[in-house]
Amino acid sequence: MSLCSNYSHKEVQHLAWCLFAPPLIHPVGEPVSITASATSELCSWLETLDQNPQPLIDYIQSQNHRLLGSYYECLWQFIASHGPGWEMLAHHFQVHGSQQTLGELDLIARLDQRLMHLELAVKFYLKPQNLSGDMASHWVGPQSHDRLDLKLEKLTKKQLPFLYQKETQQALTDANLPLPEIQRVSIQGYLFTHWQDHEWSLPPSVNPGALIKQWLFAREITQVVCEGDWVVLPKPLWLGPYSPQAGPLPILQPKEVHQHVDDHFLNSRHPYALMLAKLTPEAPHEEYERYFVVHNQWPAPDTKHKG
Repeated sequence: MSLCSNYSHKEVQHLAWCLFAPPLIHPVGEPVSITASATSELCSWLETLDQNPQPLIDYIQSQNHRLLGSYYECLWQFIASHGPGWEMLAHHFQVHGSQQTLGELDLIARLDQRLMHLELAVKFYLKPQNLSGDMASHWVGPQSHDRLDLKLEKLTKKQLPFLYQKETQQALTDANLPLPEIQRVSIQGYLFTHWQDHEWSLPPSVNPGALIKQWLFAREITQVVCEGDWVVLPKPLWLGPYSPQAGPLPILQPKEVHQHVDDHFLNSRHPYALMLAKLTPEAPHEEYERYFVVHNQWPAPDTKHKG
């Protein structure tokens, strides 16, 4: 099993995914993506937590965790608060102007005695069929208003320089917080190419080792889902590979998946992309393949979806 799935509780599995899954982007120079090595101390901490996950579960429940991005941030906050070598000083540190909030720093923490500012994001981008993929603008979010190039521009021109603005530095001083020595990013997630796409490229900004899976239109479901056992992954389980030992989901046969997709996209008031996982035929029936299902007009915005 991978370092991301060998746990009995999904929250611990997701925590391990945050630590060990490859970064989505491949920054050049500073700031670099934060990475964790599977040291004996870190693995022992995760194993102990898997035996008693209640502190992690309680922490998540005490925070804003409803959205997937917020849940991802909660996991990193717990790592920074309790992980070996970590000390969290602040999270969601807001800087206020005279009439409005100017911005915030996702996480301020000390790791192995080095004080850092850590920017966090979990992202899912799909490449439309008519694009090559070699430009960051070719990778589009499932709701179409987000693109990889826009995220990179926001990160490099707004979020990271924000640390060095005079208002931010004054706010840190007022809060008795030291100025971080280094900046790091943790932007993880998945890229998806169309299931019939066999030739495509990655832009220089993407990590060559990024997690890449496949997507399809809802109308194509019978062409892709035609054999085997499947599960529909709820949003928290979009983080990392599905493993039933961390909480089994109902296993669906192809016809049941077809019906589920039809019901979701035709009858739901707020149809949104679905994540499907095909399972290995042998026990313990873990994730073998992963597919993102989008509405038939994608990448046109889904006007029905408001949330």
